Amino acid sequence: MRSVGQWFLGRSLILGFFLGFAGGAWVDAPTLAAEVVVQKGATRSGEAVAVREKERREFLRLGDLASSVMDFFGANHFAARDFDERLSLRLLELYLELLDPEHLCFTEPEVREFRDRYGRRFLEDTSSGRLEAVREISGRHRLFYRAMGECLAGWIPTLDDFPEDVTAVADRTRTSWPADEASVWRSWWEELGAELVEKRMGGMELSDAVAAMDEEWRRRVSDIRADTPLDRVSQFLTAFASALDSHSEYLTRDQMREEESEIRLSRIGVGISIETNAGGVRVTGVDAGGPASKEGRIRVNDRILAVGQGRQGGWVEVSGLHSSRVATLIRGDEGTFVRLRVLHAGSAEETEAVEVVLKRTKLLNDEGRAFGKVLEWASPDGESRLFGWISLSSFYGDDAEVIAQRKRSCSRDVRTLLLAMKGSGVSGIILDLRGNGGGLLDEALEIGGLFLGNRTVTVVKGLHEAPQKLGPERYKTSVYGGPLVVLVDRDSASASELLAGALQDHARGVLVGGMQTYGKGTVQNVVDLGDYVSKELRKSVGGALVTAGKFYRVTGFSTQLNGVRPDVVLPSTLDVSGNGESGMKNPLGNDSIPRLVRIEEGVLHAVDAIRLSSLSHARVIQSAEFHEIDAQRSRLERDWRENRISVGLRTRQVIEREKQARERSWNQWLRNPFGEIRNISVGSAQADGAGRDNGLFRGMKGAEEFVMGLEGVRILDDLVASRPRTDTGPEKSKVQRNR
Repeated sequence: MRSVGQWFLGRSLILGFFLGFAGGAWVDAPTLAAEVVVQKGATRSGEAVAVREKERREFLRLGDLASSVMDFFGANHFAARDFDERLSLRLLELYLELLDPEHLCFTEPEVREFRDRYGRRFLEDTSSGRLEAVREISGRHRLFYRAMGECLAGWIPTLDDFPEDVTAVADRTRTSWPADEASVWRSWWEELGAELVEKRMGGMELSDAVAAMDEEWRRRVSDIRADTPLDRVSQFLTAFASALDSHSEYLTRDQMREEESEIRLSRIGVGISIETNAGGVRVTGVDAGGPASKEGRIRVNDRILAVGQGRQGGWVEVSGLHSSRVATLIRGDEGTFVRLRVLHAGSAEETEAVEVVLKRTKLLNDEGRAFGKVLEWASPDGESRLFGWISLSSFYGDDAEVIAQRKRSCSRDVRTLLLAMKGSGVSGIILDLRGNGGGLLDEALEIGGLFLGNRTVTVVKGLHEAPQKLGPERYKTSVYGGPLVVLVDRDSASASELLAGALQDHARGVLVGGMQTYGKGTVQNVVDLGDYVSKELRKSVGGALVTAGKFYRVTGFSTQLNGVRPDVVLPSTLDVSGNGESGMKNPLGNDSIPRLVRIEEGVLHAVDAIRLSSLSHARVIQSAEFHEIDAQRSRLERDWRENRISVGLRTRQVIEREKQARERSWNQWLRNPFGEIRNISVGSAQADGAGRDNGLFRGMKGAEEFVMGLEGVRILDDLVASRPRTDTGPEKSKVQRNR
């Protein structure tokens, strides 16, 4: 293959012509774009001027839209930040990151030029409706990709497998801006090398891989060039919302329709929510029971790199595309298939991305209903005990405002399971909230009531509002008061963190999991912005997902960023840099408010949480399974920090064989240590079958989940063994905790 130096010499004149370099300086982007069109024979000079003037007028018109949207966010966002110079510079940086997340276009001198020319007044100008800077910056970006498309069309067909000693940056979103033009070309060379080896590792012949890359890049460049002024302004408004915090977002009209269809509980898709930010296209939610949840490999905070239609075929790279366009690619007719190339959060190497094939289905938010099992456990003390297991992957329910009128309600389902388990004579219960990304807050509050009775579950504070205590409205009497273990992990987010935190703070259950939960302690409102703009702009404006408040535990501490720390901490591969709220670009900070709730006595006998942790730790350090989990976590952390990958085919094949060998070794741990396992139906209070369950638990998608779940049962057994025999009614003594 040709070296980067040979390509640079062969293409620099062409690229320089299209980009308009003159001693490293740019000429006016719209002018140059028109000149390129003229020289390609596509239009006459007068028509080019007319196109440029039409674009200028459209940006002037959209200035009023941008100003109105920014005023809305400024008045309604929880943080209520001043529109100052610091926010202006952050906005400019995030806008550049949104346009060029992989740093393949702009150089450090250009970014510095943008800061000097626009940085301090960027916010003032745009909030006043003056979008000249947005027009110029986005114009340069589009023009670069027009030129790059010409270069790639000539370069990609000449590619060959890269030398074994060549490496590339694994995640370009975490790199600094290229120092100069030579660094840009080097970045492109590495990027294409990484893409080529990824396809070759997927089994493609060289010629097929090159052809697929050529098609994908042509489509990607075409999509960027097809952006309208409204698309470009929407991208800017998305950057503005993310400058306020990582969960606020400007929604296009298509995205607003998607939000409305979710509220109506009828949509066709694969069951994931996404957003576009400076880090690329990120998964923000996985619907319980949807195709993605059932397939099992897509998690919150994963990045989507590309989308393909059908079981096989070409890919559309989605970096730089607005989330509404990516959502359109993912959606489709019921029964059809879509492919997603997904990079797990915390993974450094794009060659480790997984390709997931999903069948589009009609989605209802009560799929993935709570399920339960009664397990027969042979305790080390010689006794045989029955334990209940309840898995809840989301807080679901239909759109009836009053819970009692809902036909679908997770709190009602969990109550049914608890009553059935009490009837079976269980000695203790595990509530599994791992991977629970949240859902309906009122349902989470009612589940809190099933274990806590009429106690406060959480406290919410809105903009300019006093803190408000929240608890159950329907289930104000505890249904189960016996031994309880709550399983959580880094993917337990939002409402599940509030429930877990309340059970811990009220000394009601023992929390078991990784280092902490996700750390999302904010609440967002969806607002249609049609009423906030002039009548002529209503067809253009979308909506806002605006952070309107924060949640606090009954102790006064927020779950934001810090999440909830379990009483018993287990090794987890999810506890790596880049995962959770702290891995987002611009999260709100952690704070606290004065305690508003009197913490009553806990309902368990005096059990020292330190003792439970000590007993578990003694098992963990002797466990080959947990040693492998910890080793894998260390490998992921090392790869994330090094942020380099090999693009040599043979080197990658060796690494892949080692990875597969480790995965095969996991299979020996997928065994059933239980006796009888009975499934409990949420449709009745009766056990609906008994026998051996080879999968152990529905919803456990991997050996790590199984190993951690099994240790949770052992901890529950320790808890039960340490207390005198009793029924499963409320108890009186307080759990002693190490704070």
